[in-house]
Amino acid sequence: MNFAGKTKLAKPPATQETKAIKLNRRDNNTSGVSPLVIRITQNERQLLQDWLVELQQHTNKRLTGAKLVRGLIAMRAKINQKTLIESIADNT
Repeated sequence: MNFAGKTKLAKPPATQETKAIKLNRRDNNTSGVSPLVIRITQNERQLLQDWLVELQQHTNKRLTGAKLVRGLIAMRAKINQKTLIESIADNT
């Protein structure tokens, strides 16, 4: 497409040093998908880690946040949505 009156952005002068931004987003070897970024506080992160440790003691398996989310998705029909929505509202 040709946009009349529009100019291309100027490239930085050759003497100006430009730095590339590297994003650490490589695909997972087992599932082949990029990780999902979830923004939580340090306190929430610690509570999540404590919950995973507690669940690991009952399952004798290494659990991750992704496995926890997959488990919650699998039991979605059994979760009381009203209670969940109220909990989300109370904690946001």
